Amino acid sequence: MAHLHVHNLFLWSMAVIYLFAFASLYHQLPGLYGDKGILPVASRELTKSPKLDWDDLLKHWNAKPTLLWVTQSLGIDVQTSMDVLALLGIGLASFAIITRFARNMLVFGALWLLYLSFYSVGNVFLWFQWDALLMEAGFLAFVFAPIPLFMPHRIHAKLAGLCMWPVKWLLFRLMFSSGILKLTGGCPTWWKLTALFHHYESQCIPTFLSWYIHQLPGWFDQLTLLHALFCEVVLPFFFFAPTKGLRKFAWYNQIILQLGIIATGNYNWFNLLTIVLSLSLLDDEDLGFKTHGKVQIISKLKKAVAFLFNLLIIGGVLAGIGVLYNIRYDEKNVLTFKPGFGEKEVHAVMEYAWPASVMLGLISLAWTLIYYFRQHDANESSFTKMYRGIFLGFYVLMALGLFGLSLIPYNTLSKTTSLGNTGVRIRQLNKNLEKFNLVSGYGLFRRMTGTEGRPELILEGSDDLEAGWKPYEFWYKPGKLDRPPPFLIPHQPRLDWQMWFAALSDQNSSPWVYNVAYRLLQAEPEVLRLIDPASPFFKKPPKYIRGQLYKYWFTSIHDKDAKTGNTTSDWWKRKLDREWLSPVSLEDARFMEIVTQQGVTKIPKQPKDNFKELHVWVKMVRDTTTTLSAPMFIWSLFMINVAFHRTLKALRL
Repeated sequence: MAHLHVHNLFLWSMAVIYLFAFASLYHQLPGLYGDKGILPVASRELTKSPKLDWDDLLKHWNAKPTLLWVTQSLGIDVQTSMDVLALLGIGLASFAIITRFARNMLVFGALWLLYLSFYSVGNVFLWFQWDALLMEAGFLAFVFAPIPLFMPHRIHAKLAGLCMWPVKWLLFRLMFSSGILKLTGGCPTWWKLTALFHHYESQCIPTFLSWYIHQLPGWFDQLTLLHALFCEVVLPFFFFAPTKGLRKFAWYNQIILQLGIIATGNYNWFNLLTIVLSLSLLDDEDLGFKTHGKVQIISKLKKAVAFLFNLLIIGGVLAGIGVLYNIRYDEKNVLTFKPGFGEKEVHAVMEYAWPASVMLGLISLAWTLIYYFRQHDANESSFTKMYRGIFLGFYVLMALGLFGLSLIPYNTLSKTTSLGNTGVRIRQLNKNLEKFNLVSGYGLFRRMTGTEGRPELILEGSDDLEAGWKPYEFWYKPGKLDRPPPFLIPHQPRLDWQMWFAALSDQNSSPWVYNVAYRLLQAEPEVLRLIDPASPFFKKPPKYIRGQLYKYWFTSIHDKDAKTGNTTSDWWKRKLDREWLSPVSLEDARFMEIVTQQGVTKIPKQPKDNFKELHVWVKMVRDTTTTLSAPMFIWSLFMINVAFHRTLKALRL
């Protein structure tokens, strides 16, 4: 159980994910949360201005944990404070990437606290599962990172495997919950294996590769989806397998799945974070570090038995899936799939699978704890053993506590399983700690959207209600039919993403769209930066804004251009569905009432400026970085940090 290098790689990779997350968010802060943004934090989330008094700060922190209370108390305006916190996050993440001395509890604790500060006030633009996942994974990196000055390297080396177990349990819950909720969510496209017929064109922001994959035959989509469900529903149980072969088999398949999603969908750093979590399935030998001496005959025999065991398990599972889905070749030698089960059967199986998965996790944790409690080194002094025992006790308490807390959101997968009286106490504790997002429930794409065409909300402006409507083009989401889908990982354009969700609902479910319209009617520069500058009305705002709902589809390789008769060069085709938002203007009383209720028209009261030089420096950095596109900004930071990291490593610093 040598995991020192695995744990070090996990911490380094978490620093990279934090860099991506903070840099992506930083690029969008003024337009999303600034004083003249879509959801201004100062007038919506921080309506009170506490004095620099500990009682006041603790009171506000308990209601909404964010460091913005502290910066506001110090007299720093909220917009400058957000930039400062994001830049601190970028700086600390960079520090942890560059040198191993920064990969400790203090740095990762600060990173977690900084992201929590945004998560607590982020509203709909930070209500994504990957933000919750980063909060939980970031907390694991924090509490299980080496403690600087107090934890010697040799103690960290002996306890690294225990530090990775909670990461494995998080990966299990993420994958298994995502798979099960697809099968039990009431959408038959998942268990009938037809979801990918629509997914590539209906997902939020496809990549250009999505168009090509969408052209492939249906059997390929079905086979691909079957592999995805295999990775999400079956293989998570291999995470706790007694043999390395099964764990590595699960790891390889997880990597294939995540790389496939990265190639065909712009899910920011979410799949990269999932790959980071999958490091918990490896040990140091898998990374190329030798931890054992010469191979003995008994070891070869064990390997032979393990190989046969792995072959039997994998072969049996694959054969079972083949029977369950009645996989056959038809008369045209094309693969066919006919599921022999339905949603009812999945629910019935889940009532056994949920307690079995919890028991498996508990047994695995108990086995891990026994291993580390029985660890013995004849060269250790009594003091060293006692000192190591202190850290071991702390990690054991954290692992057991987080495992117990995680059962509350995980329990939502089972309709009948109760946690009893113990569950009531854990539920209350989980409720008290909920604002810190230490544990979460997961499950992406419970229902497949866009089965009858991809809904797309197009905002248009005009100076005349009867004519002259021109569409606003966003940076990344579909708009123009001839614009190729972008590839922008690890950036997440949060406005583009929420526009996708808005198209799936109505104005009542997405009232923030009125705020977007209000800022466009003002031609607010910070919000316009979130939109493609090729859009009209950048210099002079329109008098009216409306929203049209279209249905979009990928074009086919056989589609012809109506004018030339040649194969079309368009990536999309569309059809007007309905009016989503009727025309609004700054003279519209009802419209102004809605945006006023959301705090957008309110000008936040600025605190006394005690940090004028800080404001100047922050603005200078902001003006410099906005000259780069968000993906370019993120990748430039990453490459610079990697260059410094490799240089220091070469110098053995």
